[in-house]
Formats: sequence, structure tokens, C-alpha cells
Amino acid sequence: MREQWADMLRTGLATPRAPNQSQLNSMMTQALTKLVKDDCGGESSITPAPDSVLLDTLRTCQTLRADVEVVSVEGVPLFGGPRALPAMVAACSRNQAVELGLKDGATLRMPCRSPYQITQRFYAANMEKLAHQLMRD
Repeated sequence: MREQWADMLRTGLATPRAPNQSQLNSMMTQALTKLVKDDCGGESSITPAPDSVLLDTLRTCQTLRADVEVVSVEGVPLFGGPRALPAMVAACSRNQAVELGLKDGATLRMPCRSPYQITQRFYAANMEKLAHQLMRD
């Protein structure tokens, strides 16, 4: 697949881009889901909101013992900036745990088996060139 993307990039049909805020927010939700699944025997129940994520406790959870609303990770707001996800990955790598900041001001230290793999590059298609290329083939 890497070779296919490299070929497409050389033609100008697509260009690599850093993740935008929406993509970063989506990855943060995925990373929190992974954290919950690791703690709860592969199960998760989460509800994202604009500035927080509600984590529902499940009977299979080890650390998560009550429903909590998470607003930060490692002291960084969950959404709205580029720092939270790398902070979460670094904490997981360094401590095998992540500190979640809760809406009520408390913190919850969640164990982390393996860090979330951040997608560093997305691709944006040049629709005009792509449509032209499709018409030729």
C-alpha cells in the first residue's frame, strides 16, 4: 500500500497532510476506547461530547469502577489542540498508565498496556486531477 500511495503522490493526485483537529479528536476518542477496552476485558461504553468523554463502567472493568466524565489527559484538555494525544502516548510508554482528569476535579490513573498508534499523515485528494485521471482510464 505504501508504494501505491507513493505513486499517487508523485502524480499530484493526492498530497500528505498532518491530521486536522477533527482527526485528532477522533483519534483521541479511539485512544480512550482502547484504554477502556484494555481495562474492561475488551468491552467499552463511551460517549464523546464536545469537550469531554463519558466513560461508562462495566462489570468487567478493573480500574474503572464508576461512570466518569473525562475532560483532560495528563493535564492537557482532551480536545481542541494537538498536545493531548502525544501526552497520552508518552505517559503510556513511560508509565504503562495514563492520568485522566475528570469533570469533578478528581483524577483517575488508568493502566495502559500499549500506546495508541497515532496516524501522523493523512492524504488529501486533488479532486480535479483525480476526476481528470479517471476520465482518461
